[in-house]
Amino acid sequence: MNRFICTLLMIILLVWSLGGCAAEEGGASEEYDKPTFYLNGLPELEPFNLVPEIKNRYGKSAYSDVLIAAGDYGKLFPYEGKYIGSGFWGSIRYGLVDARGRIVVDPIYVNAYYLGEDQSCLCLVYPDEGMLIAGADGSWVREDLTGQWAQLYEDRIVINGYETAGDYDNPIYSIYDTEGRLIAKGPGYLGGFSEGLGIINHFDRDGRILYRYIDKDGKVAIPGPFFDANAFRNGKAIVSADIGQDGVLLYGVIGYSGEFLIPPERDYDDLRNIYEEGQIHVFYESSPDWYSYYGVKGKNGEIIVPAEYEWIGLLDAESNTAIAQKSNREYYIVDLPEGSIRRIEGDPISVTFAGDGWRRIEYDEPANLLILEKDGAEYKFEYPQGSRLECFFIEGELFALVYFDMDDLGYTTSSRTDIFDAGLGKVVKSLPDRIYSYTINDRLYYFNRPGTVRAYVLGKNFEPHFADDVFAGSGGLISIYHIADGVYQVKTIFFTGLIKENGQWLIRIKLEGKD
Repeated sequence: MNRFICTLLMIILLVWSLGGCAAEEGGASEEYDKPTFYLNGLPELEPFNLVPEIKNRYGKSAYSDVLIAAGDYGKLFPYEGKYIGSGFWGSIRYGLVDARGRIVVDPIYVNAYYLGEDQSCLCLVYPDEGMLIAGADGSWVREDLTGQWAQLYEDRIVINGYETAGDYDNPIYSIYDTEGRLIAKGPGYLGGFSEGLGIINHFDRDGRILYRYIDKDGKVAIPGPFFDANAFRNGKAIVSADIGQDGVLLYGVIGYSGEFLIPPERDYDDLRNIYEEGQIHVFYESSPDWYSYYGVKGKNGEIIVPAEYEWIGLLDAESNTAIAQKSNREYYIVDLPEGSIRRIEGDPISVTFAGDGWRRIEYDEPANLLILEKDGAEYKFEYPQGSRLECFFIEGELFALVYFDMDDLGYTTSSRTDIFDAGLGKVVKSLPDRIYSYTINDRLYYFNRPGTVRAYVLGKNFEPHFADDVFAGSGGLISIYHIADGVYQVKTIFFTGLIKENGQWLIRIKLEGKD
């Protein structure tokens, strides 16, 4: 502080002395009798230009709150255009733009999303629980629907809602084709279609929930009634059609015609999963003395793995194996269909599937150790006590090994991500002070920096994908996710909008209160 005061006094004395000289030469102001100063020029500054706001509209209207059916929009993209409120109670309003960034509908919807993997339809939700279903290219529009959620299953649009908004005791479902034509409607909740059959659940007169299967035309296919029912996989579905004497549901496996392939049995309370690899495998649960044990059954109901494990994980399709746990730190690998079992050496703290047939085995004694294992190949990664290592499957043979250095209080002090290629058996890229989060699509990867909200997008070579000037003046990228066709929803400190993979903005909206 003393140095600052001394410097300030020196500047004042210097200005005063210069002012005195100027007064002698130019004379003092006659009105105020004080020196007059003139600034002869400004320093040259580099120009700073933001990306211009995109305000083009498809039509001539200044504001549009209606999606008009048209065949020449091209694909329409939802964008976050307005924020209502703030914090936890805040909500987003969505609008629609075309591939040129022209606004087709202003931000009036509380939700906007594509239906189905092919993204051929759009669901737009109004604030009053009204819904609008349209072709993703705006070629047709079905308005004035009431529902909570819509989804596309096997060329059928399924909408679940209520006869009147807020009437939660009387659910109702509707089935439409992909052109928005109504096919069937009825009471109950429709869980979607799998292999041509959908599950309806509804209340009977005694208030119990019962299930049945319908076809894609809304006609009853397997009447049941079932006390529980699951989607068909490979021509088979797990259902409960009976209740034991103690009130416990009994599960079996049915085929398309409704016949039981594995009948309900008292010893097997819960058939949890079906996996088809030449034959049927079913995880089942046995509960003697009210304690659950798990095993695996075969195609004809024969026991492949007896129910003597505390937990059996989902099967891995790549390696035809399952993970079983008998007690704390006692893990086994189950090979199917033969059912052979081998115990994993040592006392691992966890065993999970890592992706592409690889298993992730972790130890904490005698040292922190992570092992990637597959078909006899094994890679070991050690890390110091007091630090942390997380392993994420990226794609193919690539894994992200994220190392965290921790202080005594458990806070992260530094981090790095090593991109490990299991095919090559080596680290192909090391990224200090970066944390891998997820793969945005099959071309881009998402990273962030610990302790900040800043996001980083890297390409296939794990170098920055977007040029620095793409987000110039935006305060930095916060989040990004892929919408469709190489278009991304992005949020920065000051803006939200849509951007193409080549870095071209489609539309950019200034966040309110951000100057």
